[in-house]
Amino acid sequence: MSVADQCRAYGISRPTAYRWINRYNETGPEGLVDRSRRPHTCSHATLEPMENAILVLRAKHPSWGRAQTEGKAGNATPDLVWPAASTFGNILSRAA
Repeated sequence: MSVADQCRAYGISRPTAYRWINRYNETGPEGLVDRSRRPHTCSHATLEPMENAILVLRAKHPSWGRAQTEGKAGNATPDLVWPAASTFGNILSRAA
């Protein structure tokens, strides 16, 4: 039976069938297990060095709240693009 005939019998497209065939040829039966469609990275996530800089500033001044930490960070290095106020709050909340 041809690939096209099998695709019609199972109700799938030929590109899908060839994708599964190639996966099987590459990795064997393990290649037929469903894969996650979740993205590997988050393109809009705050970079780790930026988060660390916020946390270091907060560690130096533990009595400061979110607004004061954000303001002082912006004043100390105005050439950097700091995250939004809500992101500052989220970073500080996660660290607490």
